[in-house]
Amino acid sequence: ALGVKMKRTQLACKPCKDIKAKCDNFQPCTRCLQSNLADQCIRLRVARGPRKRSSIACVACKRSKLRCDEERPCSRCKRLGRGMGCID
Repeated sequence: ALGVKMKRTQLACKPCKDIKAKCDNFQPCTRCLQSNLADQCIRLRVARGPRKRSSIACVACKRSKLRCDEERPCSRCKRLGRGMGCID
């Protein structure tokens, strides 16, 4: 039906994540039951560290709203051949 939203799984189990398949929220999930992987159907939340941010992006990266690294000239400016214009 139109306008009906499907419930999104918050976190896929390990086997579904490995094969990049849709996972339902059952424990064990339907896909793992069909594949005889019920013992491996575990949902683990991966702890991520804080996102690395550059203290100050160069002008070109700011303008493009892209990530900039700490060194000058930055790797993006080096790759694009704009090493001399890479300023804070």
